[in-house]
Amino acid sequence: KGSLDPDHTGSIPRLLVSDVMLGTEECPEGTELPPPPAPIDYCVTGYVMDKFCIDRNALLDPNGLPPLSNADVHTIHCLIDVSSCRESGYEILTEPADEFGNLTRHVELDSAGNEMLIEYGKNVGKCDLCTGVGSQVAGLRVTVTGTIDPFDDGQIPRLLVEEVLPDTVSCPADQTRLPTPPPAAAVDSPTASPTVMEQTQNPQSVNCAEFQSTVQLGELLTMSYVVTLDEDDETNGQIAIQLVCECQAWVGFAVSEDLFM
Repeated sequence: KGSLDPDHTGSIPRLLVSDVMLGTEECPEGTELPPPPAPIDYCVTGYVMDKFCIDRNALLDPNGLPPLSNADVHTIHCLIDVSSCRESGYEILTEPADEFGNLTRHVELDSAGNEMLIEYGKNVGKCDLCTGVGSQVAGLRVTVTGTIDPFDDGQIPRLLVEEVLPDTVSCPADQTRLPTPPPAAAVDSPTASPTVMEQTQNPQSVNCAEFQSTVQLGELLTMSYVVTLDEDDETNGQIAIQLVCECQAWVGFAVSEDLFM
């Protein structure tokens, strides 16, 4: 027994415990919790972004670009085909954008919504797992309807999804606002920080789309690489390197044995 914490703002009440009694003892009559919050019907239209790319602060495809400011070029191949992205879950990004063009992380989808989004993407997109019916390559936008999870205390509201629809479907203008405003888009440098991804598979069968290390060498230059070790002799191996420059220039790579070029 105890008293409810008056300063706790979470959706699940917190009990300040004063005593722990035997299960045979009964609580005083009239003791009951306040009613749970009612679910809020909600609808949002925006770009789809996977949490994996958000957390690493760099898209896998096109590789190295900051995710919150490049949702319009984020490929459906990355969203659907790459297991790390597909299994991480999805968020819906919306305006307003910050000074760097980073969109707002408006809502995250629940597990059912993630599955609906995958099926929707397969039908409209062009990717390895896609059905072949659609032709969209990048910049997936959708309208998602459902209810806001009243028991989720995360920073980004979780939507219990009912439908995933084309972005041409409009949301009601008079819908209830979110219980708390969406968090402002993070104001980070427009370049991604160096990221090293953990190896998860046999070096002899590396999928370069899923296992690679990415380093931002400058505002416009990104280097991604995969190291494949010899199975019998780990002192030998190969390295595959990709340099991407968002510019018009010759880009080259060379290895220096003495660290001087």
